[in-house]
Amino acid sequence: METPDPETLCEREEIECETETRAVTRGELEAARDIETHVTVGVVNDGGDVLVSNNGSRGWTLPAAPVGRNENWATAARRIAEAATGVGVDLDTPVRVRRVDFQHDDTQQHTTYNVVVRTAPVSGRPVGDEPISAAANENPSGGNDEPTAPGPALEERLWVDRVPDGQADGIEADVRAVLE
Repeated sequence: METPDPETLCEREEIECETETRAVTRGELEAARDIETHVTVGVVNDGGDVLVSNNGSRGWTLPAAPVGRNENWATAARRIAEAATGVGVDLDTPVRVRRVDFQHDDTQQHTTYNVVVRTAPVSGRPVGDEPISAAANENPSGGNDEPTAPGPALEERLWVDRVPDGQADGIEADVRAVLE
């Protein structure tokens, strides 16, 4: 799977693209510059279920992690999926893009993206034992940066056939886009 940049993905009719603009103060804009762009992976199985994870911070979500500035989106997505399942995973297609524009005045802006990618179906209900956040942070910039600290020892993982109850709108829309 070739994953073009998020802006190009938003030009495709078959990909849902949601854009949010947040008016922020200068200080909030500077803080927003530390918010990383993410890839979210909808791992599906041959029974039509999707893998969700819970690291204790946002409830049940699709596995996701930051994408480094020089990192290939597809490579990051495959690494996250393989950490979540413990098996080799083929990517299918991007299904959704969330774009957030942080804007101060009319001249200063910072944009982040969350690209949701569906996998080709995997057999059964595999669950990996590697932390998703640690796998994604091995060397996200593609350079000689220091590795970042790993996340929790192991996120909970569960195969579901519908959106878990009580999810925020963005998370619910991500899971729904993968299940459809």
